Amino acid sequence: MHHIHHWLDGGHTKVENMVLLCQHHHLVIHHDHCHLEMIDGLPWFTPPPWIDPDQRPRPGGRPRVPL
Repeated sequence: MHHIHHWLDGGHTKVENMVLLCQHHHLVIHHDHCHLEMIDGLPWFTPPPWIDPDQRPRPGGRPRVPL
């Protein structure tokens, strides 16, 4: 699990502030100048400038499924 707003910086451990990442992508977010944010309850990923010089946010994850 990854905190969108890191808990050391005051982020809460709530579903609204969490995203499930594999170990590789968790390290990428922390070390490769990527950005992850929640927009309307869905994760959006902004790649580093050497992947996308315009750094356009991209939707991530899968659509929500009703429980």
